[in-house]
Amino acid sequence: MGRAPRLVLLCFFLPACGGPDDVGSQREPNIYGADDRMEWYAHPDPSAQALARASTMAVIPVERVDVSDPENVIITDRGTHTAVHVLCAGEAFGEQPISARCSATLVAPNVAVSAGHCFDGMDDCMNSAFVFDWLYDAPGSFPSLTIDDVYYCSSVGAVMNVGDDDYAVLTLDRPVEGPRRPAAVRYAVSPLAYDDPVIVIGHPAGLPMKIDSGGRVVAMGPTFFETTADTFSGNSGSGVFLPDGTLVGIH
Repeated sequence: MGRAPRLVLLCFFLPACGGPDDVGSQREPNIYGADDRMEWYAHPDPSAQALARASTMAVIPVERVDVSDPENVIITDRGTHTAVHVLCAGEAFGEQPISARCSATLVAPNVAVSAGHCFDGMDDCMNSAFVFDWLYDAPGSFPSLTIDDVYYCSSVGAVMNVGDDDYAVLTLDRPVEGPRRPAAVRYAVSPLAYDDPVIVIGHPAGLPMKIDSGGRVVAMGPTFFETTADTFSGNSGSGVFLPDGTLVGIH
């Protein structure tokens, strides 16, 4: 495939900070060369695996998150990737479930960041659950989820969805507990260099979490950069990290 860049916004929100993503026609490629999206359990870098479980959340409509048994949370889905998105036979991850509508990253004990177009208003906030560990921890196997893995949006601290600026800062309903930690964030727009490697962690097409370590920076703007990461609808809001785990952007 070609190497047309994908737009990613830089994290330029302040340290003091306390709509559904549908697949449509796509003129630019989503995959650049080899498909670098990998399952969490298959990723060879333990530090990337730890980062993913510590700070990445699936943004899932609340009606798909059954918390009636707090010790056994159930995530329902819209169908398989192939059925929901009308894929050709043999497409990657075709038989996996689609549940997430966007992605988010924890940046403080009760603060997450995502894409602005995922949270155009309070309805999007109130109708969203933030779910850790919606991933495969072994082939075909999900880890057990409890209520401690599920958080809700209580308010939108800042949101922008104009031109190249597409970000949201969200306050969760309570501080995150358990084996989680906020991502280390680069809070100022600092220069990146052409061909710098980046890691994107999120939920492409609404799938269980994928890690893509194959992206490279190909262009820079005043508040954004472009990469060759293999991303799809559903990656909106995904954290874009340097190899050392520093969050530098929001897809």
